[in-house]
Amino acid sequence: LCAGLNSQGSFGNGGFVGSSIPVPPTTVPGLMVAFNLFDDMGGNATVHAILENGSLWAWGFGWIGSMGDAACSQSSPTALPVAGMTQNVIAVSGMYRHGCAIREGGEVLCWGYSDNGETGQVPGTQSCSPVILALP
Repeated sequence: LCAGLNSQGSFGNGGFVGSSIPVPPTTVPGLMVAFNLFDDMGGNATVHAILENGSLWAWGFGWIGSMGDAACSQSSPTALPVAGMTQNVIAVSGMYRHGCAIREGGEVLCWGYSDNGETGQVPGTQSCSPVILALP
């Protein structure tokens, strides 16, 4: 169930109207895992969902690449595919301006804004699409 401001489309129901009473979100066919990422300042949320086919989707708040959809979408009230993440995704995590996912086999990819190197990129840069991290 979803409740709150929904000003960035985090309910995933195609709109931006909030509710103080919990309402059901839109059904996502094939949903396996959904992870809701919240901004601790304003309640903006990017939601990432792994489907049964291993693909990764995102909706809601999309500032500075946090959606990972290659277009640097600002917000979306409906699910968008995360660029290049069409299969083998087993985990997803992130924060306000970035996200990271793990694929089967251990490959780690991150996207969004790198305040302090969170995405494995140079601090102060952004990537609107997932970038493979070079792990030691």
